[in-house]
Parts: sequence; C-alpha cells; structure tokens
Amino acid sequence: MLLSFSACSGNKIVETDYFRVELNKKEKYAIVLELTDLGKEQEILAIPMFVEGLPVKQVGGTPRLNLLGIVFELYSDNLKKIYVPGSVECIIPGALKIPSDGEIIIMRIE
Repeated sequence: MLLSFSACSGNKIVETDYFRVELNKKEKYAIVLELTDLGKEQEILAIPMFVEGLPVKQVGGTPRLNLLGIVFELYSDNLKKIYVPGSVECIIPGALKIPSDGEIIIMRIE
C-alpha cells in the first residue's frame, strides 16, 4: 500500500506499509524518513532498495517540506533487527535507532 502527500517543494512524501519516504524526483533518489505505525510494531525490517522506481540513498533527515526543522528517525522499542541495503549512501547521525539488544545490518552489494 502506498499513500502520497504533495508538497510545495516539489518533493512527495509517500508511505509504504512500514516506512514514510520522501521522493526527490529532481535528484532522482528516495529518503527513508521514519517508520509508519505498522512499521513500529515489527521486530525485523528491511529498508527497500527502491521506492516508486527511485533508489533509496538516504536514511533519516529533514525533508525540504518540513518547516519545523524536525529530523525524522527510525525507532521502535519492538525493533530487533533492521537491514540496510547497499543503495544507501548516507545515514543521518541519530536517524537510525534501535534498542540496545538490537542489530543493524548493512548489506553491501558488490
């Protein structure tokens, strides 16, 4: 399921089942911003490599349409493991948080 929201910046925010994602169509990449309510219920998640045909290159950040300057984060008390695909080039510091007994797995594709 994908939901989308229009923004005056030209970027679009969409929701997959587990993630809220900003689509930067001008620069041709996607940014995973945060978890949806369903995503927060999961113990294991995998960040997608592509959303609406755009490669996911960033995790976290402040979307251009966010006038409050809030940095979004991926966090849930339930999350035990999250897989990050090799397409991700940047993880904003503090954006990817999991409980201390959790594990972040970076999957590099050669």
